[in-house]
Amino acid sequence: ARKPGEETTLWIQRQVINPTTGQEGLEALHQIPMKWIEDVIHLDYYGEPRFALKIVNVVDEFHFRCRDEEAAQNWVVTLRSAREISLGKKVKPSKPSTGS
Repeated sequence: ARKPGEETTLWIQRQVINPTTGQEGLEALHQIPMKWIEDVIHLDYYGEPRFALKIVNVVDEFHFRCRDEEAAQNWVVTLRSAREISLGKKVKPSKPSTGS
């Protein structure tokens, strides 16, 4: 959100391969305004590092797998900071919380 009135949005995409050309590309799955993110939670399912997004007024959480623990923790910290900034709050360094 660089201009007044613009809203910071998280784009969730996945990598796909075009069956015709064989080229890799990105497919947009969701666009979530950062102010809709209620919480970002670090998860560890049987040694598989993940994080989850809790969206305001949405029952289910979005879960994302990461290549390693450090990547999952970095996503949590980054997304929490981006959310706070988009809400106009001051950002202080924080540790990721662990969910169940």
